[in-house]
Amino acid sequence: MKCNSVQDDIAAKVLSLYGGADIGDPLAMILSGLAEFDRGLIISLIPDADEKFLSYVKHVSECEVCAKWSESLNPARQKMLEKSSHYCCMNMFKTVDGAIPEIDLEFKTGRGSYGTWYLNSAGINFCPWCGTKLGLEN
Repeated sequence: MKCNSVQDDIAAKVLSLYGGADIGDPLAMILSGLAEFDRGLIISLIPDADEKFLSYVKHVSECEVCAKWSESLNPARQKMLEKSSHYCCMNMFKTVDGAIPEIDLEFKTGRGSYGTWYLNSAGINFCPWCGTKLGLEN
């Protein structure tokens, strides 16, 4: 159940956008509380976003009651978003998760808990998409 500050007409608009969003969509990440509210980013994604819409998105991203409500709308998406938050970027997550099958990316463990990341059989130290230094622990 959403809290009383959420107006149904705005909720319907946001949910129509959110409901069809890809797992890496920034609006989905913001509404799920996995990314910070970014007014400029939302306006660049949704040029017709008005003040009412922006304040709603900000509210839902910060309100505990609304967070539980939005999670209940699509539990599978929420699980994927939570899982993806453990990776440096969405492309890394999608590749490790098998959503980009033409790229062979894996983590091979050596002795102990340390290992090496491999991209198409070549060892790598940095994410090929965002440049983040990759961890060496499993």
